[in-house]
Amino acid sequence: MIYRLAPMSAVMWILTIALLAIPVVLADVGLLMVGLALTILYLWVWLWMRPRHFAVDEDAMVIAWPFRSRRIERTELRSARIITANQFRRDYGFAVRIGVGGLWGGFGLL
Repeated sequence: MIYRLAPMSAVMWILTIALLAIPVVLADVGLLMVGLALTILYLWVWLWMRPRHFAVDEDAMVIAWPFRSRRIERTELRSARIITANQFRRDYGFAVRIGVGGLWGGFGLL
């Protein structure tokens, strides 16, 4: 079974488009190297850190990014459980998810 990321909300689309304009503006005002560095950073986040989907089958869970994937065998998983927001706060403390899969959306390493 494949689970894709949730679609971006309208606010995240607008913010992502606005962020994509920043390197262009920087290059236009004479800060070409800064704009280029920011473009490389954006590409790295989008292609290396933002998962495309998660796949689960009988043997493993696969996290797939555009340029890589990670297969976690079922034997490597210790446990999985569904918890409520209150249980999460009690066990792990405060956490924030910002965005819905946009350029700087709710993904990364935990």
